[in-house]
Amino acid sequence: MKTNTAPVTDRQHVLRGLANMIVLTLLLCGATFCRAEEKDFHDQDLKHKDFSKAVLNGANFTDAVLDNANMANASLKKAVFKDASLNFVSFYMADLSGADLSGASGTLVLSYTNLSQANLEGTDTSKLTLSLNAVNLRGANLKKCIIAPVGYDCDLSGADLRGANLRGGAISPTAKLKKAIYDDDTAFPDGFDPVAAGCVKAEAGEKKAASSETKK
Repeated sequence: MKTNTAPVTDRQHVLRGLANMIVLTLLLCGATFCRAEEKDFHDQDLKHKDFSKAVLNGANFTDAVLDNANMANASLKKAVFKDASLNFVSFYMADLSGADLSGASGTLVLSYTNLSQANLEGTDTSKLTLSLNAVNLRGANLKKCIIAPVGYDCDLSGADLRGANLRGGAISPTAKLKKAIYDDDTAFPDGFDPVAAGCVKAEAGEKKAASSETKK
């Protein structure tokens, strides 16, 4: 007995293709959400891992090894990278506003990264070496960091540069350093005038900060 099978039309082909695309998209979205929900990565070996475009606000990367990991375009607001190894992590266009990178070590080449109000304070034995280009470091704590160079369109307004070493490279004329705090242990490139750039020496900056706190 013959069974009549209707021919598949072009429209049905298109509809089947769209259905397959929808299923694939949902599967991919589900994988992304699962990755985003996992936020405790402390003490893990995450070398070369891909976190690009992930939403990991407040994630814990304390003591993690993240060398050569990809965090481009990731949202990492208030994430914790204390004492982590960050050699050549890509933070291209990532948002690390308010993040804690204190005690982290490694060399970072940063471009278009938001590190406003972040804590990057180094220690005598562990510190970050930063190469900056178009990076937002407004109000960031950069104590004891090694910074070379400060490239095009970087914003270090109000940053804490006490004990930072900036001698390894030039500071771009387009960099903003208004009200950045420095002290006698801050090393600027030869010929750079911090006062002319709008920086404030620690004693004056501390008095001003204390005065502001009193008024609140």
